[in-house]
Amino acid sequence: MKDRILTTILVGAYLMLMLDIRFEHRRHMEDPQPWIPIVYSMFMVLVGGTCLALWKKNWARYVLAGIFVGSMVVGLLGVWFHIDEGLMQDVKQLFSVWESNQNPGIGLRPPLLAPLSFVGLGIVGVILSWPRRN
Repeated sequence: MKDRILTTILVGAYLMLMLDIRFEHRRHMEDPQPWIPIVYSMFMVLVGGTCLALWKKNWARYVLAGIFVGSMVVGLLGVWFHIDEGLMQDVKQLFSVWESNQNPGIGLRPPLLAPLSFVGLGIVGVILSWPRRN
């Protein structure tokens, strides 16, 4: 029962991600890439909600685990799309915020680590939704 409740919370998190990402990507909606996490979040809410309704069926939990794996792929793809000036340059910029809070370049580039939220939710989702043998 606890796994089902936690998985429901995770699926609900995709709704929040969808709303937040739609707002954050508002200036780039003419490109197809910003739509990927938005559409996938919608997919997670619809298919995940259906699988949650069928929680006692093993196949539904395997489907749920599979779409959580898909979330990890979307997250890694997002990191790839967020690389702006090369991975090392972006990582250097990411850590430069600790050196000075006066860095004028902060906030002008896509956030490199933000898409990893899909990876984190996916990992937890697979762990919670994978059917266990009694």
